[in-house]
Amino acid sequence: MNSQEIAVNSNLKNSPKIIAEREKNSLFRSDIGQASLLVLRMIRERYIGDRGWSYGDFARKIGVDRAYAYRILHGQRLPSLQIRETIGGLVGMSEDWIWPPHK
Repeated sequence: MNSQEIAVNSNLKNSPKIIAEREKNSLFRSDIGQASLLVLRMIRERYIGDRGWSYGDFARKIGVDRAYAYRILHGQRLPSLQIRETIGGLVGMSEDWIWPPHK
């Protein structure tokens, strides 16, 4: 990679669009709360790890694509109420226990 390509790649990482997306994700992660992140981690460990499911398996069971399921389980996206209820039913938890309402 020459110096011009390195400069272009460096500029892409610091573009306003990329920075805004990074900030949005970090703000969402702080909004979702530590308790939700811990529950999502437990779900990942139990279902993706222990049961041997792939993110694709989990995604099919909740009706979304693999990338979106990954983002949900890593606290990067808050799914719709319908998907939250589907996940809750799949893992045997109330959706509002996984994602408590904001106060």
